[in-house]
Amino acid sequence: QMFGYFLTSDTDQHKLFALIGLPRSGKGTIARVLRALLGADAVVNPTLDSLDETFGLQPLVGKSLAIIGDARPGGAAEQSKVVERLLSISGEDALLVNRKNTTMVNVRLRTRVLLLSNELPRLYDTSGALASRFVILMLRKRFLGVEDIQLEAKLLAELRGIVRGAVG
Repeated sequence: QMFGYFLTSDTDQHKLFALIGLPRSGKGTIARVLRALLGADAVVNPTLDSLDETFGLQPLVGKSLAIIGDARPGGAAEQSKVVERLLSISGEDALLVNRKNTTMVNVRLRTRVLLLSNELPRLYDTSGALASRFVILMLRKRFLGVEDIQLEAKLLAELRGIVRGAVG
């Protein structure tokens, strides 16, 4: 269902996604398959903290999916801005995006967000709004030492079937 949601242009569900699991549990493989499925031009890979930077939203403009790998929030001051940005992006709010060497643009980002982390990031939001928007998928199996190094190639060869399963 998550793949199907990412394949559409639908953002009115106001959802953020997180894959949480131990190292070697498949988070990176899932992310690379999603990138291949959507196309490299549709996906951006910011860091969580970069959302708070001056030009941090610029890479999200026109992108379908932001995959934030190894999500690790900074200190409390940075977290409040990151929480605000995640709520604004997922809530389809218009945002003033500062763009380097050009004018700012006021835009509603249609970017879905997928966090990847070994542990649930501690993002403080006393309202509970952020927590209510997250769909958290826990990857409980670990493949350390028994990795299928051909798995990604096998999955990429099955992209058509993955699309059918995602939208069916």
